[in-house]
Amino acid sequence: MTTDGNFPQDVQELIGYFADAGERRSVRAITAEGTHVPVWILGSSLYGAQLAAHLGLPYSFASHFHPRCSTRRFTPIAVSSALPNSCESRI
Repeated sequence: MTTDGNFPQDVQELIGYFADAGERRSVRAITAEGTHVPVWILGSSLYGAQLAAHLGLPYSFASHFHPRCSTRRFTPIAVSSALPNSCESRI
């Protein structure tokens, strides 16, 4: 997977703000620590889908960004109970 700037590191940093306290960081989100908020990747490209797969995160395809983009490569596998209008997909 090729990287797109610092985005993968930025996502991991964001996830870290919701993790349990313990690691020493220069910046802490006190009210977010320990909440383990689920982080989703919203994307309209293969890169976003690959990043989500690489990090083990759910991915939501943003077809409204590219309405002419084909979704025939996306196969729905399960409806998520976390969000009423979302689904998990395999590429």
